Amino acid sequence: MCPSSITAELFIVDNGSTDNTASVLTQATKECTTFSLRVIQEHRQGKSSAVNRGLSLAQGKIILVVDDDVVVHRQWLIKHVESYSVSSFDAVQGRVLPGVDSDGKPADPNRLREYNIPIIDYGEEMREIRGLTGTNISFKREVFEKVGGFDTRLGPGAAGFSEDTEYSIRISKAGFKIGYTPHAVAYHELSP
Repeated sequence: MCPSSITAELFIVDNGSTDNTASVLTQATKECTTFSLRVIQEHRQGKSSAVNRGLSLAQGKIILVVDDDVVVHRQWLIKHVESYSVSSFDAVQGRVLPGVDSDGKPADPNRLREYNIPIIDYGEEMREIRGLTGTNISFKREVFEKVGGFDTRLGPGAAGFSEDTEYSIRISKAGFKIGYTPHAVAYHELSP
């Protein structure tokens, strides 16, 4: 069982935003009292560069990575951590479901292809899977120490995709097990 209190550090990596992200993040660091929150600038473009910057600073035993266009369920962190205490997984894929659109309306099931978002839902039970979709993942520190960071030639802002697939292949080749939990949920922004 997960302890009622989790010590966590939170890194938000700003990868060259051009809107009001910096001021929003400055305000968030003032208001955040639950976690240690640090905003990091990564000027080398691409998701993999941004993730690697955060990974290079992380000190935790379990490392979570979540995209900037999702909203996590309030139990998201706890459920990722719990999944390691009830399984033999070394890396965990959380569930990714459609969120709401800019008008606050839920996803239209007939338009899911238009939204062009990953939907990760392997059912209601934890189970072993072959690979990760980087929108909502976690892994043990040993995985990062052995496999290293993400390939910066891949992913959004670089080649466009496959950084998570390539990372999953390296995780498996290193002998680590990848699993899925339906309990650590992230809701993906809808923007057709």
